[in-house]
Amino acid sequence: MVFRPWEKATFDQAAAEKRLLLVTVVTEWCHWCHVMDEKTWGDPAIAALVAKRFVVVRVDADARPDVAERYADWGWPALALLTPDAQPVTEWKGYQEPRRFEAELVAYVKALDADGVLSRKIVLAERRTDEGASAPLAHIRDFTRTQLDGFYDAEEGGWGKPQKYPLWAPVAHALLVSSVDGDATALARARQTLDGELQLIDGVDGGMYQYSLEGVWTAPHYEKLAELNGLALENLADAWGATGDERYLRGARDLARYALTVLLRSDGAFFANQDADVGTRGEHEHVLGKDYYARSAPERRKLGTPFVDRHVYASHNGRLVAGLARLAALSADPVLAAAAVRAVDVILSHHRVGDGFRHDEESSAVNDDVVLYLADQVAMGRALLMVNELTGLPRYRVEAGKTARFLVEHLQDAQRGGFYAHTATSDDVGVFAERRKPFQLNGEAARLLIKIGRLEQDGTLVSVGERALQAFADEGVIGAQYRTVGEVLLALEEDLHEPVRFSVVGGDDDATRALLAAAVKFWAPHRLIDVQAPGKKYPDQGEPALYICTSTSCSPPITDPALVASKAARSLKRKS
Repeated sequence: MVFRPWEKATFDQAAAEKRLLLVTVVTEWCHWCHVMDEKTWGDPAIAALVAKRFVVVRVDADARPDVAERYADWGWPALALLTPDAQPVTEWKGYQEPRRFEAELVAYVKALDADGVLSRKIVLAERRTDEGASAPLAHIRDFTRTQLDGFYDAEEGGWGKPQKYPLWAPVAHALLVSSVDGDATALARARQTLDGELQLIDGVDGGMYQYSLEGVWTAPHYEKLAELNGLALENLADAWGATGDERYLRGARDLARYALTVLLRSDGAFFANQDADVGTRGEHEHVLGKDYYARSAPERRKLGTPFVDRHVYASHNGRLVAGLARLAALSADPVLAAAAVRAVDVILSHHRVGDGFRHDEESSAVNDDVVLYLADQVAMGRALLMVNELTGLPRYRVEAGKTARFLVEHLQDAQRGGFYAHTATSDDVGVFAERRKPFQLNGEAARLLIKIGRLEQDGTLVSVGERALQAFADEGVIGAQYRTVGEVLLALEEDLHEPVRFSVVGGDDDATRALLAAAVKFWAPHRLIDVQAPGKKYPDQGEPALYICTSTSCSPPITDPALVASKAARSLKRKS
Protein backbone atom coordinates (compact mmCIF):
# COMPACT_ATOMS: atom_id res chain seq x y z
CA MET A 1 0.00 0.00 0.00
CA VAL A 2 1.36 3.40 -1.01
CA PHE A 3 0.40 6.16 1.41
CA ARG A 4 0.84 9.72 0.21
CA PRO A 5 1.95 12.62 2.41
CA TRP A 6 -0.34 15.49 3.34
CA GLU A 7 0.88 18.09 0.85
CA LYS A 8 -0.56 20.18 -1.94
CA ALA A 9 0.90 17.96 -4.67
CA THR A 10 -1.06 15.00 -3.33
CA PHE A 11 -4.38 16.83 -3.47
CA ASP A 12 -3.53 18.29 -6.88
CA GLN A 13 -2.92 14.76 -8.19
CA ALA A 14 -6.30 13.55 -6.93
CA ALA A 15 -8.08 16.46 -8.59
CA ALA A 16 -6.20 16.13 -11.90
CA GLU A 17 -6.72 12.36 -12.15
CA LYS A 18 -10.26 12.48 -10.71
CA ARG A 19 -9.35 10.00 -8.03
CA LEU A 20 -11.27 9.70 -4.81
CA LEU A 21 -9.34 10.74 -1.70
CA LEU A 22 -9.03 8.54 1.36
CA VAL A 23 -7.62 10.21 4.45
CA THR A 24 -6.57 7.78 7.17
CA VAL A 25 -5.73 9.32 10.56
CA VAL A 26 -3.62 7.11 12.83
CA THR A 27 -1.15 7.26 15.69
CA GLU A 28 2.06 5.42 16.43
CA TRP A 29 0.57 3.89 19.59
CA CYS A 30 -2.87 2.85 18.28
CA HIS A 31 -3.48 -0.92 18.50
CA TRP A 32 -6.31 -1.01 15.92
CA CYS A 33 -4.25 1.10 13.53
CA HIS A 34 -1.65 -1.67 13.52
CA VAL A 35 -4.36 -4.29 12.97
CA MET A 36 -5.81 -2.33 10.06
CA ASP A 37 -2.35 -1.92 8.50
CA GLU A 38 -1.90 -5.67 8.53
CA LYS A 39 -5.36 -7.01 7.72
CA THR A 40 -7.07 -4.27 5.70
CA TRP A 41 -4.47 -2.13 3.95
CA GLY A 42 -2.42 -5.30 3.53
CA ASP A 43 -5.29 -7.12 1.79
CA PRO A 44 -4.37 -7.69 -1.91
CA ALA A 45 -7.86 -6.87 -3.27
CA ILE A 46 -8.08 -3.62 -1.35
CA ALA A 47 -4.51 -2.69 -2.29
CA ALA A 48 -5.28 -3.23 -6.00
CA LEU A 49 -8.55 -1.25 -5.87
CA VAL A 50 -6.98 1.62 -4.00
CA ALA A 51 -3.96 1.76 -6.33
CA LYS A 52 -6.26 2.08 -9.33
CA ARG A 53 -8.96 4.48 -8.13
CA PHE A 54 -7.88 6.28 -4.94
CA VAL A 55 -5.23 8.53 -3.50
CA VAL A 56 -4.63 7.59 0.14
CA VAL A 57 -3.27 10.23 2.50
CA ARG A 58 -1.95 9.00 5.82
CA VAL A 59 -1.78 11.44 8.74
CA ASP A 60 -0.26 10.96 12.19
CA ALA A 61 -2.75 12.53 14.58
CA ASP A 62 -0.01 13.41 17.05
CA ALA A 63 1.97 15.19 14.33
CA ARG A 64 -1.00 17.17 12.97
CA PRO A 65 -3.18 18.57 15.81
CA ASP A 66 -5.45 20.38 13.35
CA VAL A 67 -6.34 17.20 11.43
CA ALA A 68 -6.65 15.29 14.71
CA GLU A 69 -9.17 17.83 16.01
CA ARG A 70 -11.20 17.58 12.81
CA TYR A 71 -11.59 13.79 13.05
CA ALA A 72 -11.32 13.23 16.82
CA ASP A 73 -14.96 12.15 17.14
CA TRP A 74 -14.21 9.08 15.02
CA GLY A 75 -11.35 7.79 17.16
CA TRP A 76 -8.21 6.20 15.78
CA PRO A 77 -7.97 4.95 13.17
CA ALA A 78 -10.33 7.42 11.54
CA LEU A 79 -11.04 7.29 7.81
CA ALA A 80 -12.54 9.95 5.61
CA LEU A 81 -13.65 9.65 1.99
CA LEU A 82 -13.52 12.83 -0.05
CA THR A 83 -14.24 13.85 -3.61
CA PRO A 84 -11.29 14.50 -5.93
CA ASP A 85 -11.55 18.21 -5.05
CA ALA A 86 -11.41 17.36 -1.31
CA GLN A 87 -15.05 17.78 -0.33
CA PRO A 88 -16.33 15.36 2.36
CA VAL A 89 -18.40 12.32 1.39
CA THR A 90 -18.37 10.07 4.44
CA GLU A 91 -16.34 8.97 7.45
CA TRP A 92 -15.61 5.65 9.14
CA LYS A 93 -14.76 5.06 12.79
CA GLY A 94 -12.12 2.59 13.91
CA TYR A 95 -10.93 -0.64 12.36
CA GLN A 96 -12.59 -1.63 9.06
CA GLU A 97 -13.02 -5.33 8.23
CA PRO A 98 -11.51 -5.95 4.76
CA ARG A 99 -14.45 -7.42 2.83
CA ARG A 100 -17.01 -4.92 4.10
CA PHE A 101 -14.62 -2.03 3.51
CA GLU A 102 -13.87 -3.25 -0.02
CA ALA A 103 -17.60 -3.45 -0.82
CA GLU A 104 -18.16 0.12 0.38
CA LEU A 105 -15.21 1.44 -1.63
CA VAL A 106 -16.48 -0.32 -4.76
CA ALA A 107 -19.92 1.24 -4.26
CA TYR A 108 -18.46 4.73 -4.10
CA VAL A 109 -16.37 4.13 -7.23
CA LYS A 110 -19.49 2.98 -9.10
CA ALA A 111 -21.42 6.05 -7.93
CA LEU A 112 -18.66 8.34 -9.17
CA ASP A 113 -18.48 6.55 -12.53
CA ALA A 114 -22.26 6.69 -12.95
CA ASP A 115 -22.82 10.33 -12.01
CA GLY A 116 -19.47 11.93 -12.64
CA VAL A 117 -19.88 13.60 -9.26
CA LEU A 118 -20.13 12.31 -5.73
CA SER A 119 -22.00 14.15 -3.03
CA ARG A 120 -22.03 13.55 0.67
CA LYS A 121 -23.91 10.31 1.26
CA ILE A 122 -23.90 10.31 5.03
CA VAL A 123 -24.66 13.59 6.74
CA LEU A 124 -23.33 13.46 10.28
CA ALA A 125 -24.34 16.14 12.74
CA GLU A 126 -21.32 18.40 13.03
CA ARG A 127 -20.81 20.03 16.37
CA ARG A 128 -21.66 23.71 16.25
CA THR A 129 -18.95 26.00 17.43
CA ASP A 130 -19.42 29.73 17.08
CA GLU A 131 -22.95 30.30 15.86
CA GLY A 132 -25.96 31.62 17.71
CA ALA A 133 -26.57 34.65 19.86
CA SER A 134 -24.29 34.80 22.88
CA ALA A 135 -25.80 34.70 26.36
CA PRO A 136 -24.38 36.25 29.55
CA LEU A 137 -21.32 34.30 30.63
CA ALA A 138 -22.68 33.67 34.14
CA HIS A 139 -25.76 32.03 32.63
CA ILE A 140 -23.63 29.93 30.28
CA ARG A 141 -21.40 28.93 33.22
CA ASP A 142 -24.43 27.65 35.16
CA PHE A 143 -25.87 25.91 32.09
CA THR A 144 -22.51 24.23 31.40
CA ARG A 145 -22.16 23.10 35.00
CA THR A 146 -25.58 21.44 34.79
CA GLN A 147 -24.73 19.78 31.50
CA LEU A 148 -21.46 18.35 32.81
CA ASP A 149 -23.18 17.13 35.97
CA GLY A 150 -25.61 15.18 33.80
CA PHE A 151 -22.79 13.04 32.44
CA TYR A 152 -21.44 12.01 35.84
CA ASP A 153 -21.40 8.25 36.42
CA ALA A 154 -22.47 7.98 40.05
CA GLU A 155 -21.81 4.23 40.18
CA GLU A 156 -18.23 4.12 38.87
CA GLY A 157 -17.12 7.74 38.92
CA GLY A 158 -15.94 9.72 35.93
CA TRP A 159 -17.89 11.58 33.29
CA GLY A 160 -19.51 9.40 30.65
CA LYS A 161 -19.58 5.70 29.83
CA PRO A 162 -19.13 2.94 28.75
CA GLN A 163 -15.46 3.79 28.20
CA LYS A 164 -13.81 5.37 31.24
CA TYR A 165 -11.41 8.12 30.23
CA PRO A 166 -9.25 10.06 32.70
CA LEU A 167 -10.66 13.41 31.60
CA TRP A 168 -8.65 16.11 33.33
CA ALA A 169 -10.91 19.15 32.97
CA PRO A 170 -13.99 17.77 34.82
CA VAL A 171 -11.76 16.66 37.70
CA ALA A 172 -10.04 20.06 37.79
CA HIS A 173 -13.43 21.76 37.82
CA ALA A 174 -14.76 19.55 40.61
CA LEU A 175 -11.70 20.35 42.75
CA LEU A 176 -12.13 24.04 41.96
CA VAL A 177 -15.80 24.35 42.94
CA SER A 178 -15.27 22.20 46.02
CA SER A 179 -12.71 24.77 47.16
CA VAL A 180 -14.41 27.97 46.00
CA ASP A 181 -18.00 27.01 46.85
CA GLY A 182 -17.40 24.45 49.59
CA ASP A 183 -19.27 21.93 47.43
CA ALA A 184 -18.98 18.54 49.15
CA THR A 185 -20.65 16.74 46.24
CA ALA A 186 -18.06 18.08 43.81
CA LEU A 187 -15.21 16.95 46.05
CA ALA A 188 -16.75 13.49 46.41
CA ARG A 189 -17.02 13.22 42.62
CA ALA A 190 -13.41 14.25 42.12
CA ARG A 191 -12.25 11.71 44.67
CA GLN A 192 -14.40 8.87 43.35
CA THR A 193 -13.13 9.55 39.83
CA LEU A 194 -9.48 9.75 40.85
CA ASP A 195 -9.84 6.58 42.90
CA GLY A 196 -10.92 4.93 39.66
CA GLU A 197 -8.08 6.49 37.69
CA LEU A 198 -5.52 5.18 40.17
CA GLN A 199 -6.45 1.72 38.90
CA LEU A 200 -5.19 2.73 35.43
CA ILE A 201 -1.65 3.31 36.72
CA ASP A 202 0.99 0.71 35.87
CA GLY A 203 2.42 -0.31 39.23
CA VAL A 204 5.65 -1.62 37.71
CA ASP A 205 6.92 0.96 35.23
CA GLY A 206 4.58 3.78 36.22
CA GLY A 207 2.44 5.80 33.84
CA MET A 208 -1.32 5.82 33.27
CA TYR A 209 -3.05 3.79 30.59
CA GLN A 210 -5.19 5.62 28.05
CA TYR A 211 -8.67 4.47 29.14
CA SER A 212 -10.70 1.51 30.38
CA LEU A 213 -13.41 -0.55 28.71
CA GLU A 214 -16.75 -2.04 29.81
CA GLY A 215 -17.79 0.88 32.00
CA VAL A 216 -15.23 0.06 34.72
CA TRP A 217 -11.74 1.25 35.56
CA THR A 218 -10.19 -2.23 35.61
CA ALA A 219 -10.23 -3.19 31.91
CA PRO A 220 -7.57 -0.88 30.47
CA HIS A 221 -6.39 -0.18 26.95
CA TYR A 222 -2.67 -0.14 27.58
CA GLU A 223 -1.36 2.77 25.49
CA LYS A 224 0.41 5.43 27.55
CA LEU A 225 0.11 8.95 26.13
CA ALA A 226 2.38 11.79 27.22
CA GLU A 227 -0.35 14.45 27.18
CA LEU A 228 -2.76 12.33 29.19
CA ASN A 229 -0.08 11.52 31.75
CA GLY A 230 0.82 15.19 32.15
CA LEU A 231 -2.79 16.21 32.71
CA ALA A 232 -3.51 13.30 35.07
CA LEU A 233 -0.33 14.16 36.98
CA GLU A 234 -1.63 17.67 37.50
CA ASN A 235 -5.03 16.37 38.65
CA LEU A 236 -3.47 14.01 41.17
CA ALA A 237 -1.08 16.65 42.49
CA ASP A 238 -3.95 19.11 42.96
CA ALA A 239 -6.08 16.44 44.63
CA TRP A 240 -3.27 15.76 47.08
CA GLY A 241 -2.90 19.49 47.70
CA ALA A 242 -6.63 19.86 48.28
CA THR A 243 -7.20 16.75 50.42
CA GLY A 244 -3.86 15.64 51.84
CA ASP A 245 -4.64 12.08 50.72
CA GLU A 246 -1.27 10.37 50.26
CA ARG A 247 -2.67 7.93 47.67
CA TYR A 248 -2.91 10.79 45.19
CA LEU A 249 0.66 11.83 45.92
CA ARG A 250 1.87 8.27 45.31
CA GLY A 251 -0.11 8.12 42.06
CA ALA A 252 1.32 11.44 40.90
CA ARG A 253 4.84 10.26 41.66
CA ASP A 254 4.23 7.08 39.65
CA LEU A 255 3.32 9.21 36.64
CA ALA A 256 6.34 11.46 37.16
CA ARG A 257 8.58 8.38 37.47
CA TYR A 258 7.30 7.09 34.14
CA ALA A 259 7.90 10.44 32.43
CA LEU A 260 11.43 10.70 33.82
CA THR A 261 12.40 7.20 32.73
CA VAL A 262 10.50 5.82 29.74
CA LEU A 263 9.64 9.12 28.04
CA LEU A 264 12.76 11.13 28.89
CA ARG A 265 15.19 12.07 26.13
CA SER A 266 18.83 12.62 27.05
CA ASP A 267 18.56 16.41 26.79
CA GLY A 268 15.53 16.60 29.11
CA ALA A 269 12.67 16.80 26.61
CA PHE A 270 9.96 14.15 26.52
CA PHE A 271 8.97 11.66 23.86
CA ALA A 272 5.37 11.45 22.68
CA ASN A 273 3.72 8.13 23.53
CA GLN A 274 4.16 4.40 24.10
CA ASP A 275 2.44 1.48 22.38
CA ALA A 276 0.08 -0.90 24.18
CA ASP A 277 1.72 -4.06 22.81
CA VAL A 278 5.25 -5.37 22.36
CA GLY A 279 6.57 -6.12 18.88
CA THR A 280 4.17 -3.97 16.84
CA ARG A 281 6.99 -3.27 14.35
CA GLY A 282 8.53 -6.71 14.32
CA GLU A 283 11.36 -5.72 16.66
CA HIS A 284 10.25 -8.36 19.19
CA GLU A 285 7.88 -11.28 19.29
CA HIS A 286 4.36 -9.83 19.42
CA VAL A 287 2.86 -9.78 22.92
CA LEU A 288 -0.48 -8.15 23.73
CA GLY A 289 -0.55 -5.44 26.36
CA LYS A 290 -2.85 -7.38 28.65
CA ASP A 291 -0.25 -10.17 28.82
CA TYR A 292 2.80 -7.91 28.99
CA TYR A 293 1.56 -5.57 31.71
CA ALA A 294 0.43 -8.46 33.92
CA ARG A 295 4.09 -9.47 34.36
CA SER A 296 6.82 -8.41 36.77
CA ALA A 297 9.64 -6.09 35.75
CA PRO A 298 12.19 -8.91 35.08
CA GLU A 299 9.62 -10.86 33.05
CA ARG A 300 8.80 -7.77 31.00
CA ARG A 301 12.44 -7.08 30.19
CA LYS A 302 12.83 -10.57 28.75
CA LEU A 303 10.01 -9.84 26.30
CA GLY A 304 11.23 -6.39 25.26
CA THR A 305 9.60 -2.99 25.61
CA PRO A 306 6.57 -1.55 23.83
CA PHE A 307 7.55 0.89 21.10
CA VAL A 308 8.03 4.52 22.16
CA ASP A 309 7.24 7.26 19.64
CA ARG A 310 10.38 9.39 19.87
CA HIS A 311 8.97 12.56 18.39
CA VAL A 312 9.24 15.58 20.66
CA TYR A 313 6.07 17.67 20.32
CA ALA A 314 5.64 21.06 21.97
CA SER A 315 2.07 20.36 23.12
CA HIS A 316 2.97 17.01 24.71
CA ASN A 317 5.95 18.53 26.51
CA GLY A 318 3.84 21.44 27.71
CA ARG A 319 1.37 19.07 29.35
CA LEU A 320 4.10 17.08 31.10
CA VAL A 321 5.96 20.21 32.20
CA ALA A 322 2.78 21.64 33.72
CA GLY A 323 2.12 18.43 35.66
CA LEU A 324 5.70 18.14 36.86
CA ALA A 325 5.81 21.81 37.86
CA ARG A 326 2.58 21.49 39.84
CA LEU A 327 3.80 18.41 41.71
CA ALA A 328 7.23 19.97 42.27
CA ALA A 329 5.64 23.10 43.74
CA LEU A 330 3.26 21.26 46.06
CA SER A 331 5.80 18.67 47.20
CA ALA A 332 8.88 20.95 47.23
CA ASP A 333 10.73 18.35 45.16
CA PRO A 334 13.90 19.85 43.60
CA VAL A 335 14.39 16.91 41.21
CA LEU A 336 10.97 17.39 39.65
CA ALA A 337 11.46 21.15 39.57
CA ALA A 338 14.75 20.75 37.71
CA ALA A 339 13.13 18.35 35.25
CA ALA A 340 10.29 20.78 34.48
CA VAL A 341 12.73 23.67 33.94
CA ARG A 342 15.05 21.59 31.79
CA ALA A 343 12.24 20.38 29.52
CA VAL A 344 10.72 23.82 29.03
CA ASP A 345 14.16 25.22 28.20
CA VAL A 346 14.64 22.56 25.50
CA ILE A 347 11.30 23.41 23.90
CA LEU A 348 12.09 27.12 24.03
CA SER A 349 15.40 26.41 22.32
CA HIS A 350 14.22 23.94 19.67
CA HIS A 351 10.59 24.87 18.94
CA ARG A 352 10.36 28.66 19.09
CA VAL A 353 9.41 30.35 15.81
CA GLY A 354 9.18 34.05 16.50
CA ASP A 355 6.85 34.28 19.51
CA GLY A 356 5.07 31.01 18.70
CA PHE A 357 5.91 27.34 19.03
CA ARG A 358 6.19 24.88 16.18
CA HIS A 359 4.83 21.43 16.87
CA ASP A 360 7.75 19.21 15.91
CA GLU A 361 11.40 20.18 16.09
CA GLU A 362 12.06 18.28 12.86
CA SER A 363 10.38 21.00 10.80
CA SER A 364 12.71 23.70 9.53
CA ALA A 365 13.51 26.34 12.11
CA VAL A 366 14.05 28.92 9.38
CA ASN A 367 10.95 28.11 7.33
CA ASP A 368 8.69 31.17 7.53
CA ASP A 369 5.80 29.13 6.11
CA VAL A 370 5.74 26.54 8.89
CA VAL A 371 2.20 26.04 10.22
CA LEU A 372 1.85 26.72 13.94
CA TYR A 373 -0.92 25.10 15.96
CA LEU A 374 -3.18 26.39 18.70
CA ALA A 375 -2.57 23.22 20.75
CA ASP A 376 1.15 23.97 21.09
CA GLN A 377 0.68 27.61 22.04
CA VAL A 378 -1.92 26.80 24.70
CA ALA A 379 0.01 23.93 26.28
CA MET A 380 3.35 25.75 26.30
CA GLY A 381 1.84 29.05 27.44
CA ARG A 382 0.40 27.35 30.48
CA ALA A 383 3.62 25.41 31.13
CA LEU A 384 5.62 28.65 31.06
CA LEU A 385 3.27 30.25 33.58
CA MET A 386 3.62 27.31 35.93
CA VAL A 387 7.41 27.22 35.63
CA ASN A 388 7.42 30.95 36.34
CA GLU A 389 5.38 30.30 39.48
CA LEU A 390 7.71 27.50 40.48
CA THR A 391 10.97 29.39 39.98
CA GLY A 392 10.04 33.07 40.20
CA LEU A 393 12.32 33.68 37.22
CA PRO A 394 10.93 36.56 35.13
CA ARG A 395 12.06 35.19 31.78
CA TYR A 396 9.41 32.46 31.86
CA ARG A 397 6.73 35.05 32.56
CA VAL A 398 8.02 37.12 29.63
CA GLU A 399 7.89 34.06 27.36
CA ALA A 400 4.34 33.27 28.51
CA GLY A 401 3.33 36.84 27.66
CA LYS A 402 4.87 36.52 24.19
CA THR A 403 2.89 33.34 23.62
CA ALA A 404 -0.34 35.02 24.70
CA ARG A 405 0.21 37.89 22.28
CA PHE A 406 1.02 35.42 19.50
CA LEU A 407 -2.43 33.92 20.03
CA VAL A 408 -4.00 37.35 19.69
CA GLU A 409 -2.03 38.40 16.61
CA HIS A 410 -1.90 35.18 14.59
CA LEU A 411 -4.68 32.81 15.71
CA GLN A 412 -7.56 35.06 16.72
CA ASP A 413 -10.70 35.40 14.62
CA ALA A 414 -10.68 39.19 14.81
CA GLN A 415 -14.24 39.52 13.48
CA ARG A 416 -16.14 36.95 15.53
CA GLY A 417 -13.84 36.09 18.42
CA GLY A 418 -12.20 32.81 19.29
CA PHE A 419 -9.06 31.12 17.98
CA TYR A 420 -8.28 29.07 14.91
CA ALA A 421 -6.65 25.64 15.14
CA HIS A 422 -3.61 26.78 13.16
CA THR A 423 -2.04 29.74 11.41
CA ALA A 424 -3.14 30.58 7.88
CA THR A 425 -1.72 28.44 5.09
CA SER A 426 -2.20 28.36 1.34
CA ASP A 427 -1.43 24.65 0.98
CA ASP A 428 -4.73 23.13 2.13
CA VAL A 429 -7.55 22.59 -0.38
CA GLY A 430 -11.25 21.77 -0.37
CA VAL A 431 -12.80 21.36 3.05
CA PHE A 432 -9.34 21.55 4.64
CA ALA A 433 -8.94 25.17 3.57
CA GLU A 434 -11.49 26.08 6.25
CA ARG A 435 -9.78 27.20 9.44
CA ARG A 436 -11.77 25.72 12.31
CA LYS A 437 -12.05 26.89 15.90
CA PRO A 438 -11.77 23.84 18.17
CA PHE A 439 -14.07 24.13 21.17
CA GLN A 440 -11.92 22.62 23.93
CA LEU A 441 -8.72 24.39 22.89
CA ASN A 442 -10.59 27.68 22.69
CA GLY A 443 -11.57 27.20 26.31
CA GLU A 444 -7.94 26.66 27.26
CA ALA A 445 -6.79 29.63 25.18
CA ALA A 446 -9.39 31.93 26.78
CA ARG A 447 -8.41 30.79 30.26
CA LEU A 448 -4.71 31.35 29.50
CA LEU A 449 -5.27 34.89 28.20
CA ILE A 450 -7.48 35.83 31.14
CA LYS A 451 -4.90 34.55 33.61
CA ILE A 452 -1.91 36.19 31.93
CA GLY A 453 -3.88 39.39 31.36
CA ARG A 454 -4.72 39.65 35.05
CA LEU A 455 -1.18 38.78 36.09
CA GLU A 456 0.24 41.46 33.79
CA GLN A 457 -2.71 43.83 34.38
CA ASP A 458 -3.24 43.84 30.62
CA GLY A 459 -6.92 44.49 29.97
CA THR A 460 -6.59 43.75 26.25
CA LEU A 461 -5.59 40.14 26.86
CA VAL A 462 -8.46 39.67 29.31
CA SER A 463 -10.91 41.18 26.82
CA VAL A 464 -9.76 38.91 23.99
CA GLY A 465 -10.15 35.88 26.28
CA GLU A 466 -13.65 36.98 27.29
CA ARG A 467 -14.57 37.63 23.66
CA ALA A 468 -13.53 34.07 22.80
CA LEU A 469 -15.88 32.78 25.49
CA GLN A 470 -18.69 34.97 24.16
CA ALA A 471 -18.22 33.40 20.72
CA PHE A 472 -19.26 30.06 22.23
CA ALA A 473 -21.80 31.41 24.74
CA ASP A 474 -24.86 29.68 23.32
CA GLU A 475 -26.81 26.79 24.85
CA GLY A 476 -26.99 25.00 21.50
CA VAL A 477 -23.25 25.25 21.03
CA ILE A 478 -22.56 24.01 24.56
CA GLY A 479 -25.16 21.27 24.31
CA ALA A 480 -23.57 19.84 21.16
CA GLN A 481 -20.32 19.23 23.06
CA TYR A 482 -21.85 16.68 25.46
CA ARG A 483 -19.30 15.85 28.19
CA THR A 484 -16.35 17.67 26.58
CA VAL A 485 -17.20 21.08 28.06
CA GLY A 486 -14.75 21.05 30.96
CA GLU A 487 -12.09 23.28 29.41
CA VAL A 488 -14.60 26.01 28.52
CA LEU A 489 -16.21 25.67 31.94
CA LEU A 490 -12.83 26.20 33.64
CA ALA A 491 -12.32 29.34 31.53
CA LEU A 492 -15.77 30.64 32.50
CA GLU A 493 -14.97 30.07 36.17
CA GLU A 494 -11.61 31.83 35.73
CA ASP A 495 -13.32 34.85 34.21
CA LEU A 496 -16.16 35.06 36.74
CA HIS A 497 -14.08 34.72 39.91
CA GLU A 498 -11.83 37.37 41.34
CA PRO A 499 -8.24 36.14 41.50
CA VAL A 500 -6.12 36.18 44.65
CA ARG A 501 -2.61 37.53 44.04
CA PHE A 502 0.34 36.23 46.04
CA SER A 503 2.96 38.96 45.55
CA VAL A 504 6.46 37.97 46.62
CA VAL A 505 8.61 41.08 46.99
CA GLY A 506 12.35 40.51 47.16
CA GLY A 507 15.54 39.84 45.26
CA ASP A 508 17.58 36.87 44.12
CA ASP A 509 18.19 35.41 47.57
CA ASP A 510 17.27 32.41 49.70
CA ALA A 511 14.76 34.31 51.83
CA THR A 512 12.76 35.39 48.77
CA ARG A 513 12.89 31.87 47.34
CA ALA A 514 11.61 30.45 50.64
CA LEU A 515 8.59 32.77 50.57
CA LEU A 516 7.92 31.85 46.94
CA ALA A 517 8.13 28.12 47.75
CA ALA A 518 5.65 28.58 50.58
CA ALA A 519 3.27 30.46 48.27
CA VAL A 520 3.30 27.90 45.47
CA LYS A 521 2.95 25.05 47.95
CA PHE A 522 -0.34 26.50 49.18
CA TRP A 523 -3.02 25.01 46.94
CA ALA A 524 -5.72 27.46 45.89
CA PRO A 525 -7.72 28.01 42.71
CA HIS A 526 -7.74 31.35 40.87
CA ARG A 527 -4.33 32.14 42.33
CA LEU A 528 -1.76 34.43 40.73
CA ILE A 529 1.90 34.28 41.76
CA ASP A 530 3.75 37.52 41.22
CA VAL A 531 7.45 38.05 42.01
CA GLN A 532 8.78 41.59 41.88
CA ALA A 533 11.56 43.80 43.17
CA PRO A 534 11.05 46.03 46.25
CA GLY A 535 9.86 49.55 45.56
CA LYS A 536 8.20 48.77 42.24
CA LYS A 537 4.69 48.45 43.65
CA TYR A 538 5.20 47.47 47.26
CA PRO A 539 7.43 49.32 49.74
CA ASP A 540 10.88 48.07 50.63
CA GLN A 541 10.54 46.45 54.08
CA GLY A 542 14.26 45.86 54.39
CA GLU A 543 13.66 42.13 53.97
CA PRO A 544 11.67 39.95 51.56
CA ALA A 545 7.93 39.92 52.15
CA LEU A 546 4.78 38.34 50.75
CA TYR A 547 1.43 40.07 50.30
CA ILE A 548 -1.90 38.32 49.67
CA CYS A 549 -4.12 40.70 47.73
CA THR A 550 -7.54 40.93 46.10
CA SER A 551 -8.68 43.83 43.94
CA THR A 552 -9.69 45.81 47.01
CA SER A 553 -7.33 44.82 49.83
CA CYS A 554 -3.95 43.39 50.76
CA SER A 555 -2.69 41.52 53.78
CA PRO A 556 0.05 42.95 55.98
CA PRO A 557 3.53 41.86 54.85
CA ILE A 558 4.36 38.23 55.69
CA THR A 559 8.06 37.65 56.20
CA ASP A 560 8.09 34.16 57.77
CA PRO A 561 7.53 31.33 55.26
CA ALA A 562 6.12 29.14 58.04
CA LEU A 563 3.18 31.55 58.41
CA VAL A 564 2.20 31.72 54.74
CA ALA A 565 -0.23 28.77 54.77
CA SER A 566 -2.15 29.89 57.85
CA LYS A 567 -2.27 33.53 56.74
CA ALA A 568 -3.38 32.53 53.24
CA ALA A 569 -6.10 30.23 54.61
CA ARG A 570 -7.47 33.05 56.78
CA SER A 571 -7.31 35.52 53.92
CA LEU A 572 -9.19 33.22 51.55
CA LYS A 573 -11.75 32.41 54.23
CA ARG A 574 -12.46 36.13 54.75
CA LYS A 575 -12.79 36.56 50.99
CA SER A 576 -15.34 33.75 50.68
